[in-house]
Amino acid sequence: MEGIKNFNEITNKTANSEKAANNKDSVVKQNNDKNAELEEFKKGLKETAPELEKTPSADTVSFLDDKKEVKENQKTEEDDDEDEEDDEKKASTLKKCLVGLASLLIPGSGQAINGQWGKAAGFFSACAVPTIYFVKKIMNFEKPNLLLCRIPIWVSRIWSVIDAFRNAKSKDA
Repeated sequence: MEGIKNFNEITNKTANSEKAANNKDSVVKQNNDKNAELEEFKKGLKETAPELEKTPSADTVSFLDDKKEVKENQKTEEDDDEDEEDDEKKASTLKKCLVGLASLLIPGSGQAINGQWGKAAGFFSACAVPTIYFVKKIMNFEKPNLLLCRIPIWVSRIWSVIDAFRNAKSKDA
């Protein structure tokens, strides 16, 4: 029984492969016919409109080259604009960091760099007064009150750094 099934499968496969070969031959024949029709159409087109065969003139080619050049120039200008914006952002961030660092070292100096003289005086005074109190207590061999000296100094210093960083102006502004 199994032998008959195998025999039937083999005969079906060979019949299918013969059909596929016939289909392949018919497809190749159809392609050849279409290619022949296309060649005939091209010949007829050449006879009716010979000016279509001509190559583009030098003016047309130079116009196309100019158009490509303009597109390339536009791309490079856009890239240059993006590079300038990136450089400005980097410079602005660097300036903000330097102003913040200056304000950390000497409270109010970042505000002075930004041109905010009133704030600069306020932050400097907010750190100087408790520092003078602290030094005076130490000189008299007394124990200074931390709430009255060290905490206000560090709070005003941190506030000064944050304010200077946020309000840093770019070179052009």
